[in-house]
Amino acid sequence: MNRSPNERKNMKYSLLIGIFVALINFLLLILGVRFLLLNAVILQNMIAYSILSLIVGGITAVLSYFHLKLAVIIYFSGIVIGFINLYTMFVKDTNGWGDLTGFMSYLAWLFIGFISGLMVQFVLYLYKKVKQK
Repeated sequence: MNRSPNERKNMKYSLLIGIFVALINFLLLILGVRFLLLNAVILQNMIAYSILSLIVGGITAVLSYFHLKLAVIIYFSGIVIGFINLYTMFVKDTNGWGDLTGFMSYLAWLFIGFISGLMVQFVLYLYKKVKQK
């Protein structure tokens, strides 16, 4: 399959963004569990965090590849808010459920950021279409 130089450059750029987000996501998960929860990180955790991080990075790469800039920004904001909420739950854990509730809130913010980003990007697309006519 022959791709134009711009398309190859865009693909490399998108993959780089996805890998960066996946690595940062993985490191933040490991550091949170190890230093805030003071739990040992076992192999099963590493595998689960790797899979989740690859999914998060993959979504970011796909959004970037299709030039959905607002969706990428909003999704990344959801990731940041999710980590803030996750770490807050880890620190304020008074009843032993902080790890589970923190992780569930992190996943919820990922979902909210993704859906919100797609919705805003779609509204922008419709606005541009209406403005063209």
